[in-house]
Amino acid sequence: MKKINIDILQYNYAEIVELFASKYKKREYHAKAFWQQLYRQGTPHVMHLPEFAQNQAVAKRIAEEIPLDLPEASFVEEVEGNIKFRLTLADGNFCEGVVIAMSSYKSLCISSQVGCGRGCKFCATGQMGLTRNLTVQEIIAQYFFARFTLKQPIKNIVFMGMGEPMDNFDAVIKAIDILSDQRGIRIPTKFITISTVGEVAGLRKLEALMQADIDQENQRQAGTPAPTCYRNIKLAISLHAPTNALRSSIMPVNDRYPVEELKAVLQSIPIKRKYHDLFIEYTLIPNVNDNAQALAEYLKDLPCVVNLIAYNPVPNLTFTRPTIAQMEQFKRELESFGQVVRWRRSRADEILGACGQLGATSL
Repeated sequence: MKKINIDILQYNYAEIVELFASKYKKREYHAKAFWQQLYRQGTPHVMHLPEFAQNQAVAKRIAEEIPLDLPEASFVEEVEGNIKFRLTLADGNFCEGVVIAMSSYKSLCISSQVGCGRGCKFCATGQMGLTRNLTVQEIIAQYFFARFTLKQPIKNIVFMGMGEPMDNFDAVIKAIDILSDQRGIRIPTKFITISTVGEVAGLRKLEALMQADIDQENQRQAGTPAPTCYRNIKLAISLHAPTNALRSSIMPVNDRYPVEELKAVLQSIPIKRKYHDLFIEYTLIPNVNDNAQALAEYLKDLPCVVNLIAYNPVPNLTFTRPTIAQMEQFKRELESFGQVVRWRRSRADEILGACGQLGATSL
């Protein structure tokens, strides 16, 4: 098997500047040109750039010493503008991503782990178990494949693929730093969503980053760079059940972090605009979690938007998909209690790329 080397994608901007200073004895002027070439054009080759016109020997060294051998796709499938892809990693494992066609833009759903250790009963990835965390470069490689191989104009990033992002917190946050850097990819943090089963320890880490944003902004001098704006990150909480007994029966994480503890951290976390940026993901499964009143009661005093999702079929699972009438009825009931609800229509379910289907190969 071809050795896959994508180490350069693990570096953030500051580390690239340091690399150029220590390895090539070049200043930030050259490092920035390389960074922009890498993340805006998808190539590390800089020999033709004006910044390297007087530094062709260095440019040649960069081409030789910084390869960009990305993982290859074992399959790519497209339906109605939605594209699911599977990348084969250096160790033979795989991760999957989905380009989602929205009304006026493209979102990229990316994975943070190979498999998932959370074991949610209605999710294909959860049935796989966890193999390992993805590295920063393997996370960024998914963006590279979508943007530069598939030629898709990506506006939004959602960490809703394989794995629990909070279980790979440091790599996910560093990937967000790279994705949002305005000198490169330039996807603002307000267009990035982290989905989690409600890993409270990870949410507390994110809360600390958001609070540091606030403190830094309060102390920032005029004309100095703004902080990373972690506060602008959107959060999608995979709730799927409003009571401990029910949630524990379908989501093992609830045994460790009961719904009361989860709600407490969601109430305290300093997201900038909770009514817009805190989403409660709720996969409706008939005769399992279809009590709208219980959900409304749980969400009382928690500013949020409910993303209502129809259960997407998963091989070897016996749950049934709700009808359109059942979805409409549940939405109306929830709204009657004053809750803001969005019906998140399934996309890419025909190619097993919808919510809960990644890792599945056939129905």
